[in-house]
Amino acid sequence: MISARDAVRALTGLLAGAEQNVETASGFTGAIAEAVKAFQKVAGRPVTGKLDDRTWAALFMTLDAPTPKVTGRAQVGQKLTAAAGSWGPGSVGLAYQWYRGETAVAGATKATYRLTSKDKGMAISVAVRGSKAGLHGGREEGHGLRRHMTPAPGVTTRRRR
Repeated sequence: MISARDAVRALTGLLAGAEQNVETASGFTGAIAEAVKAFQKVAGRPVTGKLDDRTWAALFMTLDAPTPKVTGRAQVGQKLTAAAGSWGPGSVGLAYQWYRGETAVAGATKATYRLTSKDKGMAISVAVRGSKAGLHGGREEGHGLRRHMTPAPGVTTRRRR
């Protein structure tokens, strides 16, 4: 039988693997419950902070998600391309969202993005989100489990005065 301390240690390790960092504790703390809630929200689960069977399954079914690479010239009018890398297990649906600073660029939801005059002097990054249907008991549910932000190469520049 596993001890409560070992169970909490395993839980915090799984949460860390799902990008929900929390310090290891000897018991189920408020901070761990908040990390579980954050994970449940990202994983498309009901947000309760409690560990039901589906939350445990989602923690174990986290997608392998490499950090995307962005290539292209950081110049207005040029195209940037996000290479998502190899996700798994199996086939994974990918969604892209480009950001100007902290703000999502409306309509910029493809692997490529053409820089506009609004981008000059701004930090440009891309988020790639993976989803996979049918992760739980044969039910068809899509779960976006990872989101990685990657800065575009050399896009942040100083504005000319």
